[in-house]
Amino acid sequence: MAIKKKVELQAFYVAEHLNAPMGIAAYLDACIEESDGDSAFIA
Repeated sequence: MAIKKKVELQAFYVAEHLNAPMGIAAYLDACIEESDGDSAFIA
C-alpha cells in the first residue's frame, strides 16, 4: 500500500498577477486555446 502525503493548496487569483496588457492578452489567448469551444470556460 502506497503512503499518501497531504498536500496543502493556496488560493491563486490570476487577476492579481496580470498587470500588463500583453500578459492579459496572452492569458486570454491561452484560455481560448484550452477552452475547446466552451464559452463557459472563458466567462
